[in-house]
Amino acid sequence: MIKCPEFLPNHLAEELVKETLQAKLLVTNQLLIGTAHSVELIRQRVGSVLGQDVVFFKAFLFLLTETTYEGVRVDDGEGWHNDASCNDVNGECINVWIPLYCSGQSSGVRVATRRDNEWLYSALPQAGARLDVLTKARRPDLFEGDGSDDLLVIDAANGAGISLKVSDLILQTAVGLSVGDAVIFSQRDLHQGIHGDGVRIQLTLKFVVDSNAAIAEETASSTSIKPTLSKHGVLERQLMRELLGLQAVHLRESGRVLPAPISFHEA
Repeated sequence: MIKCPEFLPNHLAEELVKETLQAKLLVTNQLLIGTAHSVELIRQRVGSVLGQDVVFFKAFLFLLTETTYEGVRVDDGEGWHNDASCNDVNGECINVWIPLYCSGQSSGVRVATRRDNEWLYSALPQAGARLDVLTKARRPDLFEGDGSDDLLVIDAANGAGISLKVSDLILQTAVGLSVGDAVIFSQRDLHQGIHGDGVRIQLTLKFVVDSNAAIAEETASSTSIKPTLSKHGVLERQLMRELLGLQAVHLRESGRVLPAPISFHEA
């Protein structure tokens, strides 16, 4: 994982926010922003950091609040995952994780990188496979009652896997990020979002690193039923538009990000 404080200058952060607002956001949270000028400039910056050329693949936009994050925390893996798009790229693909708005200081990401945890990834049957993750807290029926292991990592394709203790993992953590910062890590590595307070609007840009990597073609869904947003989902989209609009204005007028709102705590 590479932490990049102030990765984007203010003018580029402003352009990225504006082009995010202009791009089409699908129900799946995929953002169709690949042709944006700001994304091309970011691609060049990422290539410079990595020391090799990269190719844009996909982008996703997410809203995290204490309410939306609760749904992540109660799933069987408590938010631990690697990305579903591992199935779409036969080669290395990285996430460039960019907050476009963040009002909390305890929001971020932790990553179990391959470099730090080679023992884990080498024990799995297939390098770069899409992984399913289950925790003992959520699925105690899958663990020995008196055992110390509390994480089950499974190759989604063939069901083979390994059980381990989370405490055995070497984790790299990035929190307290602001607009203009970035975190770069492999989409194949296990990671878990962190969110304790405030609101975070996160853009994830994916770039293929290996020039020889094969990218699977997207196929149309076989079902005629198209997913639709719930009323709650519509409200989340409206909140993102409002906050990003304010962020763009603030970046233009003051050259810095919106200050975090004052938090009121009951005595």
